[in-house]
Amino acid sequence: MSDLNAISPKGLRTAVIGLGRMGLRHVQAAQSLGMAVIGGADPSSEARAALMRDHGVAAEACFADGAAMLAALKPEALVIATTAPAHAELVLAAVQAGVRHILCEKPMARSLAEAEAMIAACTAAGVRLAVNHQMRFMEQYTEVKALTGSEAMGPLASVTVAASNFGLAMNASHYFEMFRYMTGEDVAEISAWFEANSLPIFAAITRQLQIG
Repeated sequence: MSDLNAISPKGLRTAVIGLGRMGLRHVQAAQSLGMAVIGGADPSSEARAALMRDHGVAAEACFADGAAMLAALKPEALVIATTAPAHAELVLAAVQAGVRHILCEKPMARSLAEAEAMIAACTAAGVRLAVNHQMRFMEQYTEVKALTGSEAMGPLASVTVAASNFGLAMNASHYFEMFRYMTGEDVAEISAWFEANSLPIFAAITRQLQIG
């Protein structure tokens, strides 16, 4: 497999499946990097119209079905920005279509079995698969990590995240990855509270670390 640093994004033939708010942000980011966004797919005609209007993608390159777009356009790189239930199926279809680079939105899949199938297919085909956990590149985390353990800050004792309408599978997955980045450890245990009749106003995740 080639060195990732040797791959230039400029001119890379790229497509996006899922043209909601995040999908269109991915289109914007890809174009700003000089990638050639050759097509997109979304069942919503309004979403496809936004891709044409705001990002200059031709009508014939906008599809209602992701698999049909892969077969017709054969992109080199693909962003999957749908909701989680479609992730595994689309990654496997992209591998079959010859896509070489796949960025999948979080959460990666609905189950460990789906995630393992995605990894196995990409590994066997030599395809680069990444999940969009961007927090390890954001200054509010990189700067804290650089200070952790220093005389100025000392060791990291705990991390607490509080937010409304959070969702363990959606936004919380970012913080699982942030914990891994900040501590160099995997999350060992998760506790959760569920209510049958109402959404909790606040959800909190706390990762306690033992101090030597």
